[in-house]
Amino acid sequence: MTVLKLTLVWTLLAATHRADASAASCLHPNVSTSAWRTVHSPRLPTFSVRIPPDFARDAGEDSYPEPQPPGSRWADSAHAQLVVHLVQGGRRLLGSLPTASGRPEYSRCVERIGAATAVIVSYNRTDDVGHTAYVGPFQVHAQLHWPDGSEVNVYGMADTRRRFLELLAAVRTIRRAS
Repeated sequence: MTVLKLTLVWTLLAATHRADASAASCLHPNVSTSAWRTVHSPRLPTFSVRIPPDFARDAGEDSYPEPQPPGSRWADSAHAQLVVHLVQGGRRLLGSLPTASGRPEYSRCVERIGAATAVIVSYNRTDDVGHTAYVGPFQVHAQLHWPDGSEVNVYGMADTRRRFLELLAAVRTIRRAS
């Protein structure tokens, strides 16, 4: 019986240590979002997000032809952006989340955001997306899943560390009306 108890205690300690190690690598910026406005989009009427004061919604997205997945984009004048897309029928706009391979300052977190379970990936690397276009250097990717099966994909991009930390904070404000 003592061996069983010791094994159980060792297993719990090892699991706790692993959880602490992964939590330690998560990037949790100390950014207050309390003064930010909460926004909604006609393309995502049941979702809300708090965004930095100088972000505006891309109103042109309302004219995008279908079958564009329902989503919204907010951006500032320096081209930082936050994009939220509803996943429908298992069709993910972003596909799988980026891995750590060759990405400096890579962070991957699994956490609760409101009623959703979120996987948040962030890193500092400029990615070439073709035709002399690039994204980055700071990038945020997230997938939020609610217990009823609803899911959104989130993408953010910034040129400065300050804006990058704000995007990470904004992702953690996404909520869905019940």
